[in-house]
Amino acid sequence: MSPSCSVALCALHRDHDVQAAIRQLEAYHLRFPSGDLAEEALALTIEALSAFDDRAAQTFADEYRRRFPRGRFREEVQRAQQRFQERGLVIDDLDSRAH
Repeated sequence: MSPSCSVALCALHRDHDVQAAIRQLEAYHLRFPSGDLAEEALALTIEALSAFDDRAAQTFADEYRRRFPRGRFREEVQRAQQRFQERGLVIDDLDSRAH
């Protein structure tokens, strides 16, 4: 795992430092936009931004679902969408746009 992603994971899950996680994930996205851990980085970014009710999570969720339609974190992305819908911060459902 890249240093940025592993630090972000620890910051988010162990230290509960969402801002530190977001900083590390931003660094990863800038340095490795199509890196080996792009799927993991996107999923962690959505999780971190969702903690702040940040609407940017919608953009990352859309990107995740576009790039990884059968990704292993799809369920987590869908749960983030549900939480946003419950809070009135709707993330568009890409499946409904495909019709």
